[in-house]
Amino acid sequence: MKITLPAIDRRRKWIAAALWYVAFSAIYTFTGRFHMRPPALFELWAPDRLIPFIDWTIWVYASQYLLLYGCFLGVNSAQGISRLVYAISMASLLAFCAFLIYPTEFPRGITVDAGASAFAFRFLYSIDSATNCFPSLHVALAWLSALSLRDERKKPGAMAMLWAALISISTLTTKQHYFVDMVGGGGLALLCRWLIGKLGAAQLWSECKANHCMSPIISMDNTEATVDGEIPGGMQPPSATVAGNPDTKRGSIPPNPHLVLTSPNQVR
Repeated sequence: MKITLPAIDRRRKWIAAALWYVAFSAIYTFTGRFHMRPPALFELWAPDRLIPFIDWTIWVYASQYLLLYGCFLGVNSAQGISRLVYAISMASLLAFCAFLIYPTEFPRGITVDAGASAFAFRFLYSIDSATNCFPSLHVALAWLSALSLRDERKKPGAMAMLWAALISISTLTTKQHYFVDMVGGGGLALLCRWLIGKLGAAQLWSECKANHCMSPIISMDNTEATVDGEIPGGMQPPSATVAGNPDTKRGSIPPNPHLVLTSPNQVR
């Protein structure tokens, strides 16, 4: 199986992020208002009943946007950026399908009377409907971003994963989601990350560092070539064929390469 997608490098990552966010916001708003059936209410599980409402954790919940920005800022390899963008896009599309086909709703019966947290909740309720619950995109996008940063930067990535865990818990303490929503969001993140890794022929960033690559290696049509054309250790550059350009010379990459995603057993 082979899928050809454009590689996204550092020069294009903010354009890709902006396009994703505009599309995400529009479709998320649509799925919050239009459904194929009336929204359903889930049964409260033990964690839903035992975890209390904590109003100040709305700030942890809202910090997801800072986490996404920080992770996008920290992921700089073309392979890492491409996988992050395609993974969050896949997660968003799958979640939107669930929101349309089987919408769920968390009743908002708790109010905060005064203070900064009360203002934050009022603002959140004004822009976000009580539906779009399962699976939690808040959880899925936080973990996809944190894990992508972890691939490239171990210590900042570990901190991002802790941050993502706190955001996941805040979906329960703010009573924005059911426990099953949080589990579903985590599962969605793992599924999309696995699917992108399954289809992707590019080496993991950690493998590239282990091989002392000067720049991330992307596999193109079952061969390897560096994005910047640099080959470590004085090795001879392998022949690389870029999608749509069979005449690419040995070791050279055109200005706008395409990332060819294949199943792993085709890469070795």
